[in-house]
Amino acid sequence: MYKKTGQLKKGFQPRTPVCKDKKGELLEGEEEIQKRWMEHFKELLNTESNGKEQADQNIEASAQKQCIEEPNTQEVREAIKELRNNKAPGGDNICAELVKYGRDKLIQLIYGLIKDVWRQEVMPKEWTMTIICPIHKKGNKTDCQNYRGFSILSVIYKVFAKILAKRLSSYTEQIIGDYQCGF
Repeated sequence: MYKKTGQLKKGFQPRTPVCKDKKGELLEGEEEIQKRWMEHFKELLNTESNGKEQADQNIEASAQKQCIEEPNTQEVREAIKELRNNKAPGGDNICAELVKYGRDKLIQLIYGLIKDVWRQEVMPKEWTMTIICPIHKKGNKTDCQNYRGFSILSVIYKVFAKILAKRLSSYTEQIIGDYQCGF
């Protein structure tokens, strides 16, 4: 029995209830730890790009307003079929299986939402929210630098993003040459 229990527990590592602040001092309170993680990921993810403003001006100057037709229901169906099962739901608590096995009524509702987002060119605030789960890479488990963030996004946003990525792929193939890889 002990041998079997050991095999089942193999690889399990309990969550560390402490972490270090920037000075290297241990934080133990749950609220303090959450603030430290929030601070860590804000620093990590919200970096300012020096050439961002110049790039935005170049894009605006060279952009031609093209009328691209809005997505159709077939694109929405295909994007939904491509969703992967057994993934954690986002902040809306909707899992991919629920959307995949929904009937035509659900697909039409999702299509209506995506069509509105496409026309208004503004995403719902809920789509911009993500749940970031820290996953330990290596080293000291109390140091936030030894973790990478794993983002959990809304499933409906993923459907929209798949449609948008397919639409943009034809443009990126024309812009990015064969010599660029890794993107």
